[in-house]
Amino acid sequence: MLSERSKHYLLLRAKYSCEYCKGLLYGLPYEIEHIIPKAASGSDEFNNLAISCSRCNRNKSSHTKWYDPYSGSHVSLFNPRKDDWEKHFKEKRSGKGNIFGLTEKGRATASLLFKATSQYIPPDLKWEKLQQVDDKSLYIHLNHLKFYRLQNKFNLLEDLLVNPIIDWDDHYNTQVEYVKENLFLELCFTRATFVDLARGIRYANTLLKKYQSSPYYLKEIKSALSVLYQQRATEKYIKGDIKGALVDQKESFLHQMKEKQKNSLDYTNYSELEKNMRGFSVKNKFYKIDLPDSVLLDLARSCLEKLTYETDTSLSYLIDIIAIQENLPFGLIEEMEEVTNNFIAINGYGTDSDITKPINLRRRWWYLKALKSERIDLDLLRKDIQYWRRNNLHNGIREINSFFRRINHRQLSEIMAIF
Repeated sequence: MLSERSKHYLLLRAKYSCEYCKGLLYGLPYEIEHIIPKAASGSDEFNNLAISCSRCNRNKSSHTKWYDPYSGSHVSLFNPRKDDWEKHFKEKRSGKGNIFGLTEKGRATASLLFKATSQYIPPDLKWEKLQQVDDKSLYIHLNHLKFYRLQNKFNLLEDLLVNPIIDWDDHYNTQVEYVKENLFLELCFTRATFVDLARGIRYANTLLKKYQSSPYYLKEIKSALSVLYQQRATEKYIKGDIKGALVDQKESFLHQMKEKQKNSLDYTNYSELEKNMRGFSVKNKFYKIDLPDSVLLDLARSCLEKLTYETDTSLSYLIDIIAIQENLPFGLIEEMEEVTNNFIAINGYGTDSDITKPINLRRRWWYLKALKSERIDLDLLRKDIQYWRRNNLHNGIREINSFFRRINHRQLSEIMAIF
């Protein structure tokens, strides 16, 4: 039994923070963590003890090793007494509570310890749609629902939206109503089963009529509708309904672009392309097209120069454009693969609170590997697919499936066996 003096020493050594996630414990309960569990002959010596928050302590349990979601390796967890925190972790998006692993050990630890538990109240996600919600408890509730969406806890989110545990009428205003509607659309295009896609398309078309005089809401609903149509197009493509896929892909493009751009988008103007990369990739998804090398290179350089965590969707859309070109410069593919590889490694694959975002980039990384005509590491691909399935990323699995089919990869039969 540790004395109060010993506990105070441990807290002071830890600077009153969890020694794993660095969360400040001022005013909060804490745990004294055995780094090597007592069940594994771990001692009560100070060099085997660490101060931990309840979440990290509960998630770590008796584990001393875990899997790095990026490499699949089974590695030792971070040891606060032996390892340098700054070497293995980095905090991103200050205020949102995201800690990313930089190394195999860091990513494995983040993947296990920093995941949410049923008793975890997420930090303020600073979701712009909540900025006009004045009721504090309602704000926290909606923030929590958004967190469930980011964590792909679809069944719980759907239950709370369809069978609410609060009386929405007591808090009703247009913005709160739209937040609920937006979360339901996000649920549909993130879970993305075929039933979800059909239901989401019907619901979004209903919302278009409801908000026809509200340009801000219309723009966001059309964007969601574009995603839903694109995902359904991929499903139809995989099932061999090429005609149906092209019809849905056209709908996706029309809802994505502004009226004046639908027929006049200048494919030779890289600055215009940069602003409309998703629309460009959507319109041409099932075709091989030629974009001048000079324009493609300018577009790539411009995007890479501005790349940050918050704008990495630009990198995804850029890879989508590269993936539908013919006669690609091999050097560009290699450069893009290196950038994407590094970006995934240090930006939360398997550890980010938003599960979907890094997985979407990882999917594009596989595109680049395939475009280099390298042999695919089937074991690593299988681990990724299994991880995506555990997190209900149906669309990501469909998209990579259809990509390998479209390019008729030389290992196609082996790859299809994984799906």
